[in-house]
Amino acid sequence: VAGVADMASVYRLRRDANQFYGRRPDAHDPEAWADPLDACSILFLGLLGDKPIATARLVVNGGDRSRSELQALVPEGSILTPHPGEFKRLVGDWKSDFDRLKKQRDFAAKIKSIVIVKGAYTAIAMPSGEVYFNNTGNPGMAKGGSGDVLTGILTALVARGYSSLEAAQLGCWAHGLAGDYAMAEKGTEGLIASDLIEKIPDSFRAIQ
Repeated sequence: VAGVADMASVYRLRRDANQFYGRRPDAHDPEAWADPLDACSILFLGLLGDKPIATARLVVNGGDRSRSELQALVPEGSILTPHPGEFKRLVGDWKSDFDRLKKQRDFAAKIKSIVIVKGAYTAIAMPSGEVYFNNTGNPGMAKGGSGDVLTGILTALVARGYSSLEAAQLGCWAHGLAGDYAMAEKGTEGLIASDLIEKIPDSFRAIQ
């Protein structure tokens, strides 16, 4: 999804070529399809392709690439949201939670971007070395798709003009609170990602 001013566009990777194509969801003109990398101000990638990205801040869900590849692809000020398993593929294994936190801080400084390692008390590491811990959320959110909801929230906040740090802090907190509201109704075992989406308006209303 690429946001340009008040316009949101949907893109996908072509199967027959290593390039993006997409259009505004409300556009019916075939000529509306275009390359997003020339115009977008914020780009959410579920899987990093091989095309260098240099014009937009990224919100990257997970991390299936090596550390050196990410450094080449991700511009400064981006946000990465790996879970511990994905983070391990980026930085290698760790001996303890303290060791993992050090690796997270070092990696954020190396790529000059924010690295969010999802989990209990999600850790948000800044390039400066500062780390923030989120205090909302619950075990019921450890389901497939929950991280995609977070990435969508972060993308929307950055597209609206929030700084990467503001988006990371607010997005993680609102995402976790939506999960807490959903768990109060659905319970831990029955909670799924779509339940979080339904509670996003309530979580942001709590902030106002």
